Amino acid sequence: MGFYTRILVFVGLIFILAIVIVYAVVDNRKDRFEASDIPIGTFEVHMFFERHQNHL
Repeated sequence: MGFYTRILVFVGLIFILAIVIVYAVVDNRKDRFEASDIPIGTFEVHMFFERHQNHL
């Protein structure tokens, strides 16, 4: 049981770290494009999902 607990804690820490990194990148991007009227992040996410749907 201890082995699986260590794996779960490790995966949890990686997941939290990934969320923090993504938040920092989005926050940095928001500061950089603050003058722009287009919400860059939303547009990029939309294009990303559209690309995946077009492949199917």
